[in-house]
Amino acid sequence: MCCRRWNEDATLFVLPGDRVTTEACASLTIPGAALTTSEKGWTNSYICRKWLAMLSAHVPPSTERPILLIMDGCSSHYPEHIYAEDKALNILLQFLLANATYLFQPLDVTVFQPFKQEIRNAVADSIWTDVRELVRGEVLLLPALKKRKTPARKTLTVSGKFITADYHELLQAQVAAKPKLKKKNSQEHVVLPIANKDDD
Repeated sequence: MCCRRWNEDATLFVLPGDRVTTEACASLTIPGAALTTSEKGWTNSYICRKWLAMLSAHVPPSTERPILLIMDGCSSHYPEHIYAEDKALNILLQFLLANATYLFQPLDVTVFQPFKQEIRNAVADSIWTDVRELVRGEVLLLPALKKRKTPARKTLTVSGKFITADYHELLQAQVAAKPKLKKKNSQEHVVLPIANKDDD
């Protein structure tokens, strides 16, 4: 299991304790991340407190406190010592209503995913449309573009899927795929031993 913030600064990896020993986990280091084990690789109250401390340590000092943290109804989020921990770290916990998690989960697909995609598109557009004027001297220094003919391409249907390849590669693949037929000995080509009369 992996717990992280949206900007991936504070990442916590929880490994299953029945596969990874605590000693082996303690020897692992991942920059900017913490590692721990639990019996089955799921979170518990200790791991929740550890992640809260890690989250608090990675929040920039310029960020106003308290920090609002919205959590679901997992049982590891509710023990009393969690409240003491978040009070000490100046984190304000807001829990989702019981049995209401399913109402918020669709936000990942319907709201956040398209929102993130729009941001990616805007960044990509700004990179590609950031055109500046080139001075004649800079144009002369640019490497010449090589003109080459694009090889003929052919599409082959293999078990319902389309595969496009260079024609030469396609021919090689077809030749390699053809089964080599062994010549069967016909009656005319069978060599039969002939007994000499002298041997009798």
